[in-house]
Amino acid sequence: MADDLLTDGLQTLRSRYPDWLITREATGRLVAVHRTEQPDPQREKALLLTRGTADTVEQLDPKLLVQRCLREQLPGGYPVPRGVR
Repeated sequence: MADDLLTDGLQTLRSRYPDWLITREATGRLVAVHRTEQPDPQREKALLLTRGTADTVEQLDPKLLVQRCLREQLPGGYPVPRGVR
């Protein structure tokens, strides 16, 4: 039954964030990789990540929400924090 709840939570997460490929490693850790964006050091300095990990669905959900919000709020680009070049 606990496995069913985990599977349901993972399916919900996948449907909520279709831009991310979300898998579970053999250790049980969740890994989310953006489907279309490649890693970019400049964007990562601006906190736009292309990969995230978490131990639970409840931990991964807010991480992906932040990434979606960052991308939605900045359609013409992404912010570079002061002092980062």
